[in-house]
Amino acid sequence: MTLRFVPLGEGHVPAAVALAQDAYTAERRHVPALTVSDVADLFTEAITGLIKHGHGVAALRDGELAGYLAFYGPFENFFGDGTGAFSPLHGNAATGSDRARLSSLLFQHAAEELTARGANTFAITIYSHDQDAATALSLNGFGIRCADAIRLVDPPLDLAPSPGITFAEVGWADAGELLPLKNGLVRHLRHSPAFVAAGEFSPEEFTALNERRQTRFFVARDGQRPVGYLELTDDGENILTTAPDMANICGAFLDERYRGRDVYRNLLGFTLTTLRNEGVRRIGVDFETMNPAALHFWTKDFTIYTYSYARRIDKLG
Repeated sequence: MTLRFVPLGEGHVPAAVALAQDAYTAERRHVPALTVSDVADLFTEAITGLIKHGHGVAALRDGELAGYLAFYGPFENFFGDGTGAFSPLHGNAATGSDRARLSSLLFQHAAEELTARGANTFAITIYSHDQDAATALSLNGFGIRCADAIRLVDPPLDLAPSPGITFAEVGWADAGELLPLKNGLVRHLRHSPAFVAAGEFSPEEFTALNERRQTRFFVARDGQRPVGYLELTDDGENILTTAPDMANICGAFLDERYRGRDVYRNLLGFTLTTLRNEGVRRIGVDFETMNPAALHFWTKDFTIYTYSYARRIDKLG
């Protein structure tokens, strides 16, 4: 069989959508909370936009699309001071018995042009159960950095009480009291082993961020003092999170003095009850897998369905 690599173009969209749907269907077998079956229109719009505004490579096997890999970028200040390119969940798929090798070859061809344009950092999101793609990325020097996880709002959590703690929702315009907790999260992520380079928020920056994202906050209080919070937005970190029946957690932190007392699981339970009463069916969360506290907490009640891999090419190659 003849394998040929060409620029990914709009003529490849129907076949690329079919490959993306097959990859999604395969992941749904492992993650029942991915309940949406008809994603053709969603993938068509997203892949078309990526081709128009990004850079992609198509692998043709005897003239038929066997796989593709497309990136947005390069961008400045990507993961710190890098110049990076990002392939989202809908930006890559492959088929055939040699998927791991094909995925590796696609990266080779795509990275050739992107590095010529200054890219030195690459990030690629794949489904968490796609072992062929994971193998290809690992053998190409990539490591896991982030994950998306999901659960159904039902069933409710089995919770132990947290005496003296109350829970409430706070609108973004009234969330200024949560700034110390928000910056507590920033400081936590800066330390070992996460080492996430981020600066603390000023009151003005925090307000502007919340207004832009129209954030919903759910808060745990000891008396009048907020000790933990959870942020929700309509959209998450990949196109599957845009479904109208899904909410997405985009930030979470609990004062260290209150950990180990089921405070945060009770806050999550309060949030799930609120969403259930509103007709929301699913909830997602994205987090750094390099943060062991987040990895341990979220995987108790959520199932990981994507991993984002990253690689930085330093001056030595």
